[in-house]
Amino acid sequence: MSLKDEILLLAAENAVQHGKAMQGPVMNAVLSAHPELRDQAKAIAISVGQAIQAVNSASKEELDALIAKLAPLRVPQKEKPKEKEERALPPLPGAQRGAVVTRFAPNPDAPLHLGNARALVLSAEYARLYEGKFILRFEDTDPHIKPPLPEAYEWIRQDITWLGYKWDVEWIQSQHLSNYYDTVRELIRRGLAYVCTCTAEHFQELRRKGEACPHRGQPISEALSLFEKMVSGGFDEGQAVVRMRTDMKHQNPALRDFPLMRVVNPDLHPHPSLKEKTWAFPLYNLSAAVDDHLLGVTHVLRGKEHMTNEQAQSYIYSGMGWKQPISVEHGRLMLEGIPLSKSQVRKALAGGLYNGWDDPRLGTLMALRRRGFSPRAIIDLMIEVGPKPNDAMISWDNLFAIDRKYLEPVSHRYFVVRDPIKLAVEGLGKKTVSIPLHPDHAEMGSRTVSVENGEVYVQKEDIEKGKLVRLMDLVTVRYLGDGKAKIEDIGPEQSVSEGIKRVQWVPSFALEVKVVTPEGIIQCLAEPSLANEPKDATVQMVRWGFARIDSLDEYGNPILYFAHH
Repeated sequence: MSLKDEILLLAAENAVQHGKAMQGPVMNAVLSAHPELRDQAKAIAISVGQAIQAVNSASKEELDALIAKLAPLRVPQKEKPKEKEERALPPLPGAQRGAVVTRFAPNPDAPLHLGNARALVLSAEYARLYEGKFILRFEDTDPHIKPPLPEAYEWIRQDITWLGYKWDVEWIQSQHLSNYYDTVRELIRRGLAYVCTCTAEHFQELRRKGEACPHRGQPISEALSLFEKMVSGGFDEGQAVVRMRTDMKHQNPALRDFPLMRVVNPDLHPHPSLKEKTWAFPLYNLSAAVDDHLLGVTHVLRGKEHMTNEQAQSYIYSGMGWKQPISVEHGRLMLEGIPLSKSQVRKALAGGLYNGWDDPRLGTLMALRRRGFSPRAIIDLMIEVGPKPNDAMISWDNLFAIDRKYLEPVSHRYFVVRDPIKLAVEGLGKKTVSIPLHPDHAEMGSRTVSVENGEVYVQKEDIEKGKLVRLMDLVTVRYLGDGKAKIEDIGPEQSVSEGIKRVQWVPSFALEVKVVTPEGIIQCLAEPSLANEPKDATVQMVRWGFARIDSLDEYGNPILYFAHH
């Protein structure tokens, strides 16, 4: 076997094993077999690159045929189907089967994004793992700073359903304000809370110095009266706050008499879900503690940034005599190149930078759903990251690699051409070819692509005057320039062994389709059979990537949303 064929064989075997041949492993294999060629590494690298380009554009059948031709004894055997692997999570501390209750508590001021998915997936998966209960709780009691969007409740429900989860209980905090009022009244009666009417600036100064608020020692009856005045609208914003009596010398200033309830002016900041004007709203630590108790939550999966909140809530649990849930704090999830800040995205939306929360440039779950991602890829990524306490950095590439494993086996293949140029192939005439919808799954069926008058479209970048090119599943041609080509008597196997570039093509009567990508909309030509795919189907555009059929344009042609390469 010549060195050229050996390099091609190693590249083909690498592609079959890993789905795509890589320069490094193939190069290492060549030099391991031929250590005497190390001083010619630069020239070997060029040959390896050419071989990789050839095999990475070949189908699985063509690669198997090439390996059988070059090394019959090394034909790859069909792998036995692997048993379904159970996604692994570490044991949940203090968990008992059938008794675990978790909750996912989003603020309905925007749809969910990848950052939210960690707490969601961990909470839902642990409830499933321990045959427990999973609660969806909408934390919507901040109409001033984080006003809820009426449509966001349903967006979030759709996101969770898309991931394949069902919640056992749905709880909307704004519908249970009386629970927080009752708890505040009880804390006041027990001498554990009071109503502070200091200005925000004055209390901050007291907290900084570790000095007691002058209202701290107010009689219980007075505190109760002031609280009722807050509830009835007797105070405006900033004039009164209910505070938990803690330790004004606490080493963490945030825990020094922290606030439980504040006033929000309903005329300035109306709550979209409340018909009657409501003036008093709980702050996070009060509402979370009360709801976790009432709902019987046993385990709270949340980020390390909530450790201070856990300490604050322990005062409420202790004061009320309640059992506190077990908290499992995980590190921050940093997402490279993925805009997640809701405030930043909201500002960009207002400025027209994004075309809605499902814009393909965003990391929202609705954007990923529209692009055709598999929900299982997101679940796998979050389980892989897990509840580890250390911070984790992920990128689009991390998600693409996982998603590819799910989309590749189920996506029908189609030819789609960008930046098309018409090619008149001498001697081709009229011809029809039948091409499998998936090279590894004959049961999926096939598609028919016809050529009339020997004319096809290819991508401009794929052809070069005088060079050979293999029109996939059709013929090998030599480009003569000026949109003309002639057929060469070179079959598919020989084209691979000789490293001839394989390219997709579409007939002269191709569909005009739009592909929406993060970089913009690309006008393309596609083979007519793509029109047979139903809405929401995810397809693989050969030599390009995966995309979802989103809708039809005014001519009835598909509009696709690009997922990834």
